[in-house]
Order: sequence, then C-alpha cells, then structure tokens
Amino acid sequence: MLLSQLRTSKHFAVAVVTLGIFTDITIYSIIIPIVPFILEQLKEPESWVGILLAIYGLGVIIGSIAFGVLVTKNITSKKYVMLGSLVIVWLSILFFAVSKTIWMLAAARLCQGLASTGVWIMGFALVADYYHNDQANLGVVMSIIMSGLSLGMLAGPPIGGALYGVNEHAPFIFCAALVFLDLVGRILIADPSTLPSSVMTEETLETGNGSQSLIMVDASQSQSSTLTLAPANESALEQVESGKSAEFMTLEATTTAIMDSQPSHLPNTDIKPEPISIGALFKMKALWVAAVFCAVMAICFTQLEPTLPLYLNKLYGYNSAQIGVVWLALVIPNVAGGLLGGYSFDKLGMRRTCMIGMPASAVALFVLAIPGPSSSSSSSTSSSIVWTCAVLVFAGFILGFGSAPMMPAIAASVPKEYYTLGYALMNFMFSFGIAIGPLAGSFVFQYLGWMWQMLVFGIFLTLMTPMILLM
Repeated sequence: MLLSQLRTSKHFAVAVVTLGIFTDITIYSIIIPIVPFILEQLKEPESWVGILLAIYGLGVIIGSIAFGVLVTKNITSKKYVMLGSLVIVWLSILFFAVSKTIWMLAAARLCQGLASTGVWIMGFALVADYYHNDQANLGVVMSIIMSGLSLGMLAGPPIGGALYGVNEHAPFIFCAALVFLDLVGRILIADPSTLPSSVMTEETLETGNGSQSLIMVDASQSQSSTLTLAPANESALEQVESGKSAEFMTLEATTTAIMDSQPSHLPNTDIKPEPISIGALFKMKALWVAAVFCAVMAICFTQLEPTLPLYLNKLYGYNSAQIGVVWLALVIPNVAGGLLGGYSFDKLGMRRTCMIGMPASAVALFVLAIPGPSSSSSSSTSSSIVWTCAVLVFAGFILGFGSAPMMPAIAASVPKEYYTLGYALMNFMFSFGIAIGPLAGSFVFQYLGWMWQMLVFGIFLTLMTPMILLM
C-alpha cells in the first residue's frame, strides 16, 4: 500500500524527473573539462569541442521528433520512453569509454542527445500531468526539476576532471552507476495516463485568497455525485462560508462539470478527447514565444561551455581539475537564481518575470566582458581570479533567474492533451540553442576573443528581449 502511494505521488514524480535531469546533465557535462585533453591525445583541432556539443544538439533534435511522435500517436507511454532512453545512455557511455577516434566520440555525443529527450520531454510532460490541477505551484516545481540541470552542471565538470586524472575510464564508470540509480526511479514511477479510473485522486483547488482545499473525486462513480470539501485550515473554511462555523461543507455537483472546469489527469473512458493536431500548435502564440526564449537562453548559456575552459586555460594555465572548480562559481548561483525565478513565475506570472530576467541576463553577459585586473604578478593574478569568479557568480545567478520561467510556461500555454507536443517543441528549440550556442561561441572566441564573445551574445539577448511583449 505504501509503495503504491509512493509510485502515484506527485512529489515522487518530481523527485524521479529531477534525478533524471541531474543524471542526463551530469553525463553531458562530465566531459566538458576533459574533451580538450582527449582531443589533444587524438591530435584533433580544438574546433571539435564546439562540433561535439553541436552533435549532441543534433541528437536532441532527432530524439524530440521521434519520441514526441511515438507518445502522441499512442504507440508507447511516457514511462516506457523514459526507460528506453536509458538503454541509449548506456550505449553512449560505452562509446565514450572505448573511443579511440573522433568519430566514436561523435557517436557517443549523438546517442547522448537522443537519450536526453526521454527525460526532457516525457519527464516534464509527466510532471505537468500530475500538477495539472495545481498550476499555482507549477513554477516552483519546474524550477526544482531544473535545479537538477544546474546541479548536474555543478557536479559533472569537477567530477569528470578529478576522475579523469585518476583513470581515463573512471568518469564513465561513475556515469554507469548513476544511470543504474536513475533506472530504479523510472521503473517505480507510475505514468498518470495509465492509472485505472477507480483510483481515488486528490484535486487541489484555489479558494478565497489562495488557501488550499482538497476535493476527493471518485472517478468510478456515476456522473451525478456528491463531492466533499475538506478545508485545509480554519481560515479557508471561513472564506468559503463567509464566517459560518462548520467542519465540512457538502457540495452537490456533477462529475462532468468538475471535469470540464478542472480537467483531471485520470483517463475518462466515457469521453473521447478531440484528436491531437500538430497544426493546432501554430495557433498557440504564448507557447511559441516561450519556446523561442528557451532557444535564446540555451544559446546564451551554452556559448560559455566550450570557451570558458579554453579561456581559463589560456589566462591562468588551469588544468581540467582547476577548471572544474572554477565552474562551480557559475553553476551554484544558477541553482539559486532558478529557484527564485520559479517562485517569481508563480507570484508575478510569466510576462513580468521575463521582463525582469531577460534584460538582467543581457547585463550579466556584458559584465562578463569586463576585463579583470592584469595578471602580470602573483598578487594581481589572485585579484584577477577573484574577479573572474565574482562575475561568474553574478552571471550564473541572473541567467538561472532568466531561464526559470520557460519550463512552466510551456504547461501554462497549452491544453493538457498537448503537454507532450509542447515539451517536444520546447526540447526541439532548446536543442537548437545548444547546437548553435557552442558553435557560435567557439567561432567568436577563436576570432575575436572572450570580451567580444560576451558582448556579441549580450547584444543578441538585448535584441530578442522585446519579444516579451508578445506574451
């Protein structure tokens, strides 16, 4: 009984998807500080750093289309796609571990990109199903899940750098163990679309000034039913009853009316939903604006990934382990900024949060362009390192805040039956961003240097910011 409750708990769903995101991004980022050294061993040019990251993005694009179609056409379920994607993850780890040529590295990154869609599309859509009737908390929930991304970026580079220094296969053994832990969670989780209609579910409704009350709905009863409202606290009851004292309030309603106004994540076999049309997505303006901003923010963040290690190596002569440590200054604040951005989404809404986050993110990139103290002496070198870490902390926090509204905005912009397609579009645009960002960042860095790289992408984000008005 306890296991059954755990498997169908929306909090457990959040935990499993967060772990899945963490696993995916840890495996993705664990190679960031070691790729330059692998390429050196293979005697390949540094330009392959950006190319490998772009190949990952290509894999995500292919996976987004393929897995989105599989689930939308009811060929398979979200859970089975999430499980199947882990098989591809293990394949990518194997390619990484035994790679002796650049093409095996490319194949590993491609498989990694394909597999990531299993959790990025299906995981987010699954959580959106669980929280369909709890939209007021969706921003915080999605930011918690996105903290898995930041924590993966936090853990991956230093772990990869440290383990690679011990043994060249050690990082990939660690990845295989992490995938096994992720597999356990994905096996246990219940896909809400497959739950039997006789299961009792708790629907969360907003009352009064935002106080929460619980309505128990028995989906197996006839359409005309009696629903019992159990107030979450005394103040909520007073708001509902206008000051009258009572323990429970009984409402006469119809299940059909409830389902129309607050769609449940339980399947209703008596009502056939309208056919899902991909063409309908083109009419959802808010969805497209959110998806475009997903790509924009992905470009602005991933343009740092191939060039920050090169910049630190060139400026300070840092090795992979040292680069991994400095990476923490960017990623730890990114977690805090994302959580604050999710809270802001719930309280202020998507448009207001974006109006704060987008311009601030552009400013953060401009700040990264400001050169620190000269590193001609040991004391000035210390000051320069402090400056570099300080601006990375600032940029990480602001970019986290600016990115946070995008994931909950997808679920808030489409009907429930379009969650999978909505997140497939998001993942497609996000993958487009992570394919373009590293290539563009590497190109600008190679020909113009770090300062101009930050200025170029800061200007790009500034020019894209007015799109907020279309929300």
